[in-house]
Amino acid sequence: MCSICGQFNCASWCPFNIGKRIFTCDSCGSGICDGEKYYKIGKKYFHKECLVENYCKEELLLIFGATPRVASEGEAD
Repeated sequence: MCSICGQFNCASWCPFNIGKRIFTCDSCGSGICDGEKYYKIGKKYFHKECLVENYCKEELLLIFGATPRVASEGEAD
């Protein structure tokens, strides 16, 4: 286990990570390295951990393009 990041396969931000940076996470700014799982939403890239830990459900809906609205009479489809 790494003494800096505490993982067996070093995190992308760890100086001991020898993986090649492919993308940059739009949440934390660290690299998404070769072989690392990521999510692409629109034109943005995210580590799984960044999505789970840094955003609430409403923020995730906004990232996915959902538009919050307020219901009113006469607006039915």
